[in-house]
Amino acid sequence: MDKNLIVQTNGTAIQKAVNLEKIFSIFLAKFIFFMIYPAGILSIIYIFLVNFFPNAIVGVATTWLGLAYLLLAVFLVFLAIKSFFVQRLKRVPIGALSELKENLAKNEPVNLFAVFSFGLAKATSSLFSNKKIEAITLKELSQYLLQADDMSFIILRLGLNPADVTNALENDQKVADILLAAVDIAIADNHNGICSGDLFFSLYQASAGLKNYLQNFQVEATDIKSLIDWQNKVTAEIESRQGVFNASSFRFSGGVGKDWSFGYTVFLRKFSVDLTESIENYGLGLEIIGRDKEIKQIEDALSRAGGANVVLVGNAGIGKHTTVLGFAKKVIDGEVPRGIAHDDILQIDTEALISGVSSEGDIIQRFSACLSEAAAAGNIIVLIENIDNLFSAQGIGTADLTAVLSPYLESGAMHIIGTSEVGPYNKYIAANTSLANHFVRVSVEEPQGENLVKILEDTAPTIESRTGSIVTFEAIKAVIKSAQRYMVNLTEPERSITLLEGAVTRTTTERGKTIVIDSDVADYISEKFELPAAQAGEKEKTKLLNLEKIMHESVIGQDEAIKALAGAMRRARAQVTDSPKPIGSFLFLGPTGVGKTETAKALARAYFDNANNMIRFDMSEYQTKADIYRLIGTKDETGNLTTYVMEKPFSLLLFDEIEKADPDILNLFLQILDEGILTDGRGQKVSFSNTIIIATSNAGSDVISQTLGQNANYDQLKNTLSQYLIEQHLFKAELLNRFTGVIAFSPLDQKMIAEVAKLLIKNLQSTVLKNKDIKIEIAPDAIDYLAAAGFDPKMGARPMQRTIADKVENMLAEKILKNEIKKGDGLTITKEMIS
Repeated sequence: MDKNLIVQTNGTAIQKAVNLEKIFSIFLAKFIFFMIYPAGILSIIYIFLVNFFPNAIVGVATTWLGLAYLLLAVFLVFLAIKSFFVQRLKRVPIGALSELKENLAKNEPVNLFAVFSFGLAKATSSLFSNKKIEAITLKELSQYLLQADDMSFIILRLGLNPADVTNALENDQKVADILLAAVDIAIADNHNGICSGDLFFSLYQASAGLKNYLQNFQVEATDIKSLIDWQNKVTAEIESRQGVFNASSFRFSGGVGKDWSFGYTVFLRKFSVDLTESIENYGLGLEIIGRDKEIKQIEDALSRAGGANVVLVGNAGIGKHTTVLGFAKKVIDGEVPRGIAHDDILQIDTEALISGVSSEGDIIQRFSACLSEAAAAGNIIVLIENIDNLFSAQGIGTADLTAVLSPYLESGAMHIIGTSEVGPYNKYIAANTSLANHFVRVSVEEPQGENLVKILEDTAPTIESRTGSIVTFEAIKAVIKSAQRYMVNLTEPERSITLLEGAVTRTTTERGKTIVIDSDVADYISEKFELPAAQAGEKEKTKLLNLEKIMHESVIGQDEAIKALAGAMRRARAQVTDSPKPIGSFLFLGPTGVGKTETAKALARAYFDNANNMIRFDMSEYQTKADIYRLIGTKDETGNLTTYVMEKPFSLLLFDEIEKADPDILNLFLQILDEGILTDGRGQKVSFSNTIIIATSNAGSDVISQTLGQNANYDQLKNTLSQYLIEQHLFKAELLNRFTGVIAFSPLDQKMIAEVAKLLIKNLQSTVLKNKDIKIEIAPDAIDYLAAAGFDPKMGARPMQRTIADKVENMLAEKILKNEIKKGDGLTITKEMIS
């Protein structure tokens, strides 16, 4: 096979294209070609005027007519040459690779250079012109390959250094074998010829050194494949725009009288938007990724005999409107069944519909007139966004339009496409059987995997053009991964696109960078959600490993509680677990003032770096069934709990005195703790997967004291306490079992109270030093006195806060007001001063 394999530039069409490109790139040639365009256009105009309006240019018509025809001929020849160059020479004929493989199998000679893409041929032409394939090493091949324009796209997106790529290669394989493998790769990926990406992927598969090098950048085979597809798509789009006589530039639907084919719909068009114009704004190259199934379902439904209607159902931001645009483009391109091939798609503009009206009757009259015109036209498809609003009590502009729309749904005189979110659809459409029967439901699901990557690849150039940046492929991967973890309450592709836009804008405007990498995405996430960077650095790793010690800086005692909390946090941050459940959920049980709330605050500070990432719910305020809607909201009002979690998904949720809440409210926690999901009053699912949930209760405080008095260990205490709570019907067993941990807080003894006093005094010292520049110290006998004065076995540490306020803070305030101590002074507080 090696004898029959050659890589020779001479005589190949692709080499002719390379030579022509060199000619076109000469300055003089560029100037000539630049002048040909206006000369050709002017000659066409001149010839037109001479033949149809000779009186307009009397006296010069015949003088310059010959020159005009000559310029026109040159212009047409130029267009023909350029079109031939783009359409014929630059492109490998379809089927050329398969024919090459067949010839190899027959032991016939083949020239691989003939099936090189233009970009690859242009980059390697000088190499294969001067050397035989047997004399070329892999490193040499790589050096020329990486100079290809299309390879620059891939290398830049991967964030690689071309020299390092070449150095990573070994020279232990034949170039011929690499090229043959590239042929197989190109055929498998349905490429017409061998593109630069195919050859690069062949090198990647053959070279262990290159694989190891790319692994350092977390680059996998699927990433390279995705980038090759992305680059080929970009190249194809550029070539399609350059092709003067490119078949894809022409459409064969409609015609000069297309608009006349629609019925008289002047009033309807006043209150609607023609989606044809939306498609034209996107350009004829509009590509809808991953929605073929949904678009086909729309086609099938609207093509039914007797008429049919469609409702697209999916969460906000999932791409319902984009799916309709994809269907509209197929209608415009004539790629749908004949029954709807010449239909026009108009979207009702509800804002315009209710603008300037003085009564509900005016809205109903306008809407009825719009539908009447659409039905009379016979070839209008009406799009109504959030169609469920028509069937709700509020309607559009407070007008209930159900009665207006129903006759048109029943008659089948027109097609209607509606969109709706899942909750409203189930409530207002699916629940009404007679109404639901008039619609075919098309469920629009979130794009995943490869489709989601392609959507971001398709979106990135628009963002790059606006911000003057380059988005690397690792940044796109980081965006998708981060959006799935940190923006769980939004849907794809909206959340990834939103995150990509935010990260790129921040990187380019605030940091002055032009290349966006994965760490830029991590920094943006950290800033947006007030979190540590997405990848735990050495500083954060140290903090996590010493979390118990950090929390004990503000919590006295309660070793078991802090140990359980710290373990859960380490598992979550290291991503050992991948569960939709909350990061951790704990039930803190114990008497008043033993540190339950302070432990929660300490955890918020330690894990989220901010105590403000904690919100407290006093469950004594949620003691009736109706209070459930204050937490989850209704269709018209937001809920306290669900709204907070959607806005700040990374939070510690503290539910104080949870035993006082209504039993139906407690049932909500079964779903949150088990599935990490709660459906709000609008039917939207809210994720709690990035929250820490802590519920506190004083229930069983006496049992804790009695059990500890019997010298029971901690495990015995927890078992006894849990059994007591279930037997007394204070908590259901299924609720207790769903918590990550049920933590018993023991009463504080006088020694612990003394430590609490030291901690409170330390905080006071910091405050006074910061605000008054006064340094205070406290004598040991004063600490002992405060510990005794503020000790109450039943109330825990709470009396200590009042004791310090009464004894110490009051004394300091008097001395400051009397000027006995002033800025820059120091003061040692003794027992005599506060007793």
